[in-house]
Amino acid sequence: MRSGSGRPAGHGLIDFAAGKSFNYVPLHQVLEWQAAGDVEKLRQAFAGKPVLLGGVFRFEDRILAPVNLLAWEAEAIDAPGVVLHAQVLRNLLNGGLIADVPAWVVPALALLAAGAFWLAGNYAIAALLTLGGGAALLAVSTWLLARGTYLPVAAILLTLLAAVSARMLYEATLRLQERRRLRRAFGAYVSPDILEDILRSDTPPGLGGERYWLCVLFADIRDFTARAERTTPDATIQLLNRYFTEVTACIHGAGGTLDKFVGDGVMAFFGAPQRLENPCVPALRAAREMLERLARLNEDLVRDGEAPLAIGIGLHVGDAVVGNMGSESRNNYTAIGDTVNVTFRLERLTREVDFPLVCSERVFENIEDRSGFVSLGARPIKGHQPVIVYGWRPDGERGSGPKTEAT
Repeated sequence: MRSGSGRPAGHGLIDFAAGKSFNYVPLHQVLEWQAAGDVEKLRQAFAGKPVLLGGVFRFEDRILAPVNLLAWEAEAIDAPGVVLHAQVLRNLLNGGLIADVPAWVVPALALLAAGAFWLAGNYAIAALLTLGGGAALLAVSTWLLARGTYLPVAAILLTLLAAVSARMLYEATLRLQERRRLRRAFGAYVSPDILEDILRSDTPPGLGGERYWLCVLFADIRDFTARAERTTPDATIQLLNRYFTEVTACIHGAGGTLDKFVGDGVMAFFGAPQRLENPCVPALRAAREMLERLARLNEDLVRDGEAPLAIGIGLHVGDAVVGNMGSESRNNYTAIGDTVNVTFRLERLTREVDFPLVCSERVFENIEDRSGFVSLGARPIKGHQPVIVYGWRPDGERGSGPKTEAT
């Protein structure tokens, strides 16, 4: 197909900004001039101009137009079909229709925009790329349109939106997986409140091994091996589970981290993964509550015709390294260091001094409520220099240990 200028018409979009609004000469007026033989008026109206014949009815053959092409209607939002044909003809006679960019440009830009967003290091950079790229795209599209080339930005922006949605979904999936991983890693060790703090933080504290100021707690059931020899394995496990349920509630209730169960013993620490200014206070609170709950458990055991349990608890405070220890295939969130070793020895010392709770001088100096504590002096610790220790027992509990109360 060729235009009136002899050039190929081709394919393209109508440039509605080209030229002024159209006017028309009513057909009855043309017929009157012809009947009157007024050749001059006909020449003035049509000489040297393409002439299109068509209807300009108000409510028929109307098509929506982005600009008002009608000089005789001040606020028209549509135009008769013949007027649109006139605009097309105007384009063809004055440089041609608006040409589309080459077919490969749009998918290439779409992939470039999506790739740039997807590969951005963080959301801040991604947001800048999205806003800046979108603004640049609109500017380039406007510049090209003024020069007769149409760049469809909608497809590119929709692709970018799809990339944004895909990355948000991907990031949300990763966060969900990380939350699940952290729940598996920490759920059995820390209280629900501390676990939620870990999940809300950007990086899980303690992973990889960090130094913390900890108060470590060791607890062990006295003479449990001999007791287990006299009962069935099922009864032994059932009793341990009842005891550990109470112990875990005390540790988690005080904001501590349950490290491990070893036979009938338990290790916990306070001050990691959430750092505490004075971890001795919650550690002592947990230890005292353990003895209170043990007393109630023993009442139930006695009612059931079973012998009561006796435990020893050791507390010590100091630096320790906390993190996931082990191998890639199997590891454990735990604390290691001299503080842990001393605490274990203090728990063993409870049998010798006949106090259910023994703490080091460091712990004693970091607690406010010192009522009931008895100074036991410096005690030798296996593999360590002597440690000044203090003993404590619940009110009303009798023992053969020293009775001099500490201040």
